[in-house]
Amino acid sequence: MQSIIRFFQALIGFRKSLILLTVLLTAFAFQTAKERLFTAEGELIVDSTVEPFMARGSGTYEYFKEMREVFGSEEVMVVALHPQAGSRFDYRFFTAHEELRKQLEVGLPAVEEVTAVTNIPRIDGNCAGKSFFHVEGVASVCEPILEKYAFQLECLKNPPAGVVATDSSEDGLAGDLDEDFNEDEEEDSEAGAESDLDEDFNEGSEAESVAVGEGSEGELDSGLDEEFSAEEEDDESYGEVKSEPEAVLSYSETNSCTPDMLAKSEAQIIRAADQQVASVFEEIKDHELIRRDLISPSYATVALLVKFSTQAVPSSPETQEALQRILKAYSPAKTQISYSGQARTEYLSAKTIVSDIARILPWSLGLIVLTLALTFRSIRGVLIPVVVVMAGIIWTFGFIGLTGFQLNMVTMVLAPLLISVGSAYIIHFMNQYYHEVNENPGMGTDLISRNTIEKIAIPMVVTALTTLAGFAALATSPIPAVKEVGLFACFGIAAIILLSLSFVPALLTYLPLPKAKQVTAKPGIIDQFLTTIGNLVGKYSVKFIFFWVAVTVVAFVGMMNVTVNSQAKNFAEDSSIEMDLAFIQSSLAGTTTLRLVFSGKDAPEQLQTAQAMYGLQNLKQWILQAEEENLLSQIEGLRVDKVYSAVEYLDLYRNGMDALKDEEVVSFFEESEKQGFPRFLSPDGDLLQMNIRMKTDGTSALLELREALGPQVTRLLPELAVQYTGSGVLSSESADNIATGQIQSLLTALGIIFVLLSAMFLSFRMGLIALYPNVVAIAAFFGTLGWLDIPIGVTISIIASIALGIGVDDTIHFLSHFNENLKKTHDEKQASLASLQHLGRPMICTTIALGLGFAVFASADMGSQVLFGVLTAYTLTICLITDLNFLPSVMVKTKLMTAWDYVSLNYSQTFIESIGLFQGMNVRQTKLMTLSAYPKKLAVGELLFSEGELGNDLYIIMSGGIDIYLDQQFHGENKVLAQLPPGVSFGEMGLFRHMKRSASAKANQDTKLLVLNEKVLTRLQKRYPKIASLLFKNLARRLAALTKNLDLKSAEQQLLSKKHRSLVHFLKFWEDDTEDTPLLEVVDQIIADGKLTQDERKELFEIVYKDGTVSKQEQEQLDRLKQMIENGELEEVKPVLSDIFQDMSHHQLNEVCEFFHLKEIPAHVRLWTEGDYGDSMLVVLEGDFNLNKQVDGQNIVMRTATPGDLVGAISILGGENQRTSTLESLSPAKVLFVDMAGLDRLYKAKPKLATQLYFNIVCFLSNRLEQETQILYEGSSK
Repeated sequence: MQSIIRFFQALIGFRKSLILLTVLLTAFAFQTAKERLFTAEGELIVDSTVEPFMARGSGTYEYFKEMREVFGSEEVMVVALHPQAGSRFDYRFFTAHEELRKQLEVGLPAVEEVTAVTNIPRIDGNCAGKSFFHVEGVASVCEPILEKYAFQLECLKNPPAGVVATDSSEDGLAGDLDEDFNEDEEEDSEAGAESDLDEDFNEGSEAESVAVGEGSEGELDSGLDEEFSAEEEDDESYGEVKSEPEAVLSYSETNSCTPDMLAKSEAQIIRAADQQVASVFEEIKDHELIRRDLISPSYATVALLVKFSTQAVPSSPETQEALQRILKAYSPAKTQISYSGQARTEYLSAKTIVSDIARILPWSLGLIVLTLALTFRSIRGVLIPVVVVMAGIIWTFGFIGLTGFQLNMVTMVLAPLLISVGSAYIIHFMNQYYHEVNENPGMGTDLISRNTIEKIAIPMVVTALTTLAGFAALATSPIPAVKEVGLFACFGIAAIILLSLSFVPALLTYLPLPKAKQVTAKPGIIDQFLTTIGNLVGKYSVKFIFFWVAVTVVAFVGMMNVTVNSQAKNFAEDSSIEMDLAFIQSSLAGTTTLRLVFSGKDAPEQLQTAQAMYGLQNLKQWILQAEEENLLSQIEGLRVDKVYSAVEYLDLYRNGMDALKDEEVVSFFEESEKQGFPRFLSPDGDLLQMNIRMKTDGTSALLELREALGPQVTRLLPELAVQYTGSGVLSSESADNIATGQIQSLLTALGIIFVLLSAMFLSFRMGLIALYPNVVAIAAFFGTLGWLDIPIGVTISIIASIALGIGVDDTIHFLSHFNENLKKTHDEKQASLASLQHLGRPMICTTIALGLGFAVFASADMGSQVLFGVLTAYTLTICLITDLNFLPSVMVKTKLMTAWDYVSLNYSQTFIESIGLFQGMNVRQTKLMTLSAYPKKLAVGELLFSEGELGNDLYIIMSGGIDIYLDQQFHGENKVLAQLPPGVSFGEMGLFRHMKRSASAKANQDTKLLVLNEKVLTRLQKRYPKIASLLFKNLARRLAALTKNLDLKSAEQQLLSKKHRSLVHFLKFWEDDTEDTPLLEVVDQIIADGKLTQDERKELFEIVYKDGTVSKQEQEQLDRLKQMIENGELEEVKPVLSDIFQDMSHHQLNEVCEFFHLKEIPAHVRLWTEGDYGDSMLVVLEGDFNLNKQVDGQNIVMRTATPGDLVGAISILGGENQRTSTLESLSPAKVLFVDMAGLDRLYKAKPKLATQLYFNIVCFLSNRLEQETQILYEGSSK
C-alpha cells in the first residue's frame, strides 16, 4: 500500500514531463476519435442494428447468421396502405400501388425484392408463375391488367398516326361518352389518364394531412426523423413516382393501338379497368398466400413487403431516408400510409439517442460545473475537475477508435456516465487538497500535494478497484453492447483516477496555494444537517439498523415480481412509429418471426418425402389451432398470424395433398425456383425451413412458443430434427441472458468487491458490513422494478453493477476516515460522528453531482434512457442515505482495521517475543491483535492516568517507558514505585476489576502504548477467537506469577484475624484510609458519580460493619442506594466474574468437559498436599473443598472452594507446577481436571470456547490477585 503512495508522490518530481505527456496523449486520443468515430462530415458513427444486443457464445448467433446466408433474411419492412372512408381499391389505386413497388425496388439500396398484391405469382392455373393481375386473354395469352389499361389510356391520349376511331363511334357515341365522362368526373374528380395519376402523386406529396403515420405531431416518426428541406419541397419533380416506360413498351411489343381502343372514352376504359381489378381483388382477398400478409382480414388495408439482401444494412440512414422520400412522394389523397419493421426502430433509436446525448452531455457538464462551484467556490476547484473528466472522456473515445469498435446505443451513454462517475473521484481529491491547505498553513505547494496523495491515494485506489469491479462484471455478459460498456467504462474510470493522482498534483504545484478558509461561528446548512444526522445516529443507531433491514426485506419481496423484456418500448404511444406498428399489427400479421430449420436425422432425402410434407401440414394446423385450441392459446401475449412453409405452395401446385408421392415432392422443389416460389429448401437439399409470423408482447412469449413446439415436432415429424432461429429468438435469448447475466454480473461484482473490502478491513465480517449499504440500495432498485412492474431491458440491466461499483466509494472513504478518527478518540461513536462531519459534505456533493448527471437522462426521448437515468440516480441516492445513517450506526458498534494499517506494522519475531502478552503468537496474529486494540502515543512526562481514577484499560508498552508512582496530592510527594520497560503490560486490575487506580502513571520518555479495554476483548473473542485465547492465556500466566510472588504468609496471618471472612470477595485495590470518612459523604459521592463500583461497595462495608453493628442511619443510607439501583437512577458495577463457566450455556459446558477428565470425589478425601507436583487445575462442579496451608506448624483453612471455583491455577499457570496448598473434599463432589494439554486441544477444536474459558480464568486470577494484595496491604498497615 505504501508503495502506491510513494509511486504517485515520486511522479511529482517529473511534473513538467507529466503535464506534457498528458497533453500529448489527449491530443492523440482526440485525433484518433475524430478520424475513426466520425464521418468526414463530422457526424457520429453509431451502429444502429440490433446485433450488439444479440447474445454471443452459445452458437445461436452464429447459426442465425448462417441461416440468413442460406435462406435470406426473414425480416421484412411492411408498408401498409389504408384508403380512408369513401375511397376504394380500384384501377387507379393499384396502378399507383404497383408504381410504388417499383420505386421501392429501384430507389432503396440492396433490396432483394418487394412483394405486393400486384406481383405475387400465381401457383396454379394457366397464368401460373405470373401475378394475379394477369388474366387469360385472346389465344390464351396472359395479359397484365394494369399495363393493358394503361396502354389503352396512352393510346387514347396520344393516338398513333393513321389510326382512327371506328365510324360507329361518330354516330352519336361521342355525346354519350362525353356525358359518361362528366358523370365519372362527378363521382371522382381525379379520374383521368396516366398523366393525371402522376398529378395525384404530386398533390398527395404536398398534402400535410396524409403524412406517413399520423402521429401526435402529424409528422413522420413524430417529428424525430429528418425533415426534408424546403428546396426539395419546391422541386416538383423530386421524389415523384413516375411510370416506367419499360412496362408499357413490354406490353406494346405484342399489342398496338386499334380503332376500337380509340373509340372508347377515358371513363369507359377506367370503368372496365375497375371492373377487372375488382374481380381480381375478389379472387385474391381471401387467398392463403395473401391474407394478412398483403391484404387485411377486413379487406380495408393492403401492404407491400420489402425484403433486403443479407449484405444490406436496412437501418442505415441512407436506406431509411430514401424510404421516407419515396413514401413522402407517394401520398395520394385519402390514403393513410403506415410502415414498420425492425430496421425503422433501429434507425430511429440510433438517431434519437444521438440527439439525446447531444442534449444531455452539455447538461451533465453544466450540472457538474455548478456542483463544483458550490462545493469549492473557486475557479481552480471548477476548472481542474472539468479538465480531468473531459480528458478521461477523450482518452476513452480515442481508445474505442483505436481498438476498432463502433459506438452502439448502449455505449453512447459513456460520455455522460464518465462525467458523473469521474467527477466523484476528483471531488474527493480536491476536497482533501483544500483540507490539507486549511490544516497546514504556511506549507509549500509541493508538500501540500504530497500530503494530499498520502491521505487520499489509498482510499481512491481502493474505491477505483471496487468501481472497476462493478463495471468489469458487465464484461462477463454475452451481450456485446453490455460487455463493451463495461470494458470502456473501466478504461475511462482508470484514466480519470490516474489523471487525478498524477496530473492534478503536478499541476497544483505550479499554482499558488488558495487562501485558508476562515472558521465561521455559524455552521452552514449542510453542517447543520450532518450534525442532526450525527445526533440521531448516536441516539437511535439500533433503530436505524433495523429500519434498513426491514427495507431490505420489503425490497426482496418486490424482487420476486421482476420481469425481463429486451423489447421494451422506447417511444411514446402517440409517436408515429408506435402508432404505425400498432396499426400494422392489428390490421395485418405481426412483425415477429420465428424460423424453424429442419434436417433429416438419418439422411437429407428425408426432407423431400410425402411423410415430411404431411407432417409439416399437421404441424401448421396445430400452430394455427385450425381444428381446436391447444396450449398455444394459454401463452400470454402471443398471437400467431401466419405460417409459411412449402406445404401451401405444394397444395396449390398440385391442387391438393391427396395421395402425395415422394417423387412429386422432389419434382415440386425442382420446379419451385423456376416458378418464382420462395426458397424453402436449401440449395444443397440438407435443410428445410418453416417460418411463423406472429404478434408478441415481450420476449417470453416467443420462448414459450418454442418450448411448446418441441414435443409437437417430435410427434409429427419424428424423422426430422429441428433448430429454431431468427432475430426474435436472439432477442428472447438476449432477454434470458439479461436475467442470468444480471445475476452473474451482479454476483461477480459483489464477490470481487466483497473480497476487496474484506482484504482492506482484514475481516469477512467487516467486508459484509461495508458492502451492506450498497446491497440495500441494489435490493431497493430491484424491489422498485418489481413493485412498479418495470421490466428489465438491456440498458436497465447495467444499472445495478454501475450503482454497486459507484456506491461503495463513499462507504470506503467513510470507513477510512472512521479508522483514522478511531485511533485518536478510542470511541466508536465519536469517531463515527467526526467522520460524518469531515466527509458528509463531499459525500453529499458527489452524490448530487452523480445523481444530477444521471437525472438529466429524464429529458431523453427514448424511454429506456429515461429509466436508465432516473433509476440510477434513485439508486445512488439510496446509497448516500444508507452511508449517512446506516453505516455510522453500524460503526458505533464495531471496530475497524485496514489493510494499509496492517502493512504499516513492521513486527519482527524478536520484537514479538519481547512483549509478554504476545507470547505464542505469530506475526499475523500479533498484527491483528494490535489493530484490534487502540494505539496511544505519549510525550515524555505526559500523564497517562492519575491515582484514584476509575480504571477500564490495560496497557502494553510497545516502546519507551512508564513510571508508576504515588501522587503527591495524596501522599505529600511523588514516589516512584516502578519503572516499566517495553514489553510490560499493566492496568490489568482496572480492566478486569473496574477499580480505581492505586497509583499514577506517566511517560518517562516518548512512548507508544497499546490500549485494551472491554470492547477490544469482546471484539477479539468474536472475530479472532484463537488470538484472544493466546492473549488470555498470557494474561493468566502473568496474573498467576504476580499472585504467587506475593508474601502469602503475611496475607494469611492477616486473613485469620478478620472477623467477617465473607467480605473477601468485595475487597479491591485501595489506599485511602477511610476509617474516619463519614458514611453520608461516601453515599453522596457515589450518587454524584452515578455508579456504585466494587471499590465503593467495599468502602461502604468497611464503614458500616467496622463496629459489628448497623445503625438506623446506616441502614437508611444503604436502603437509599438500593432503591436508586432498582429505579435505574444508579448503576451498579457488577463483578467481572462470578463463575469459572460464566457466559457458557449448558451445551457448551458439556462440550468443554469432553476435553478434560471428569471425576467424582467422595467426602473427606485429600486430592493433593502442599508442595506436591501437579499438572492440572481443578474446577469444582459439585460439592465443597477446603484449601489448607501450614502456617507456623498450624493447619490454616485459606478458603472454601464451592461449585464454579477454580483451584490450583496459580501453581500450573505460574510455571513451577508445585502445589501451594492442600486440597480436601468436605462433601461428595464432582470435579473437572483441566490440564494444559486439554486446553491446547480445546483451543484447536473449539477456539471460541477456549477463549471464553481462558477469559474466565483471567478474571478469576485477577480476583485472587486483588484479594491477596488487599490482605497484604491491610496486614502491613497494621
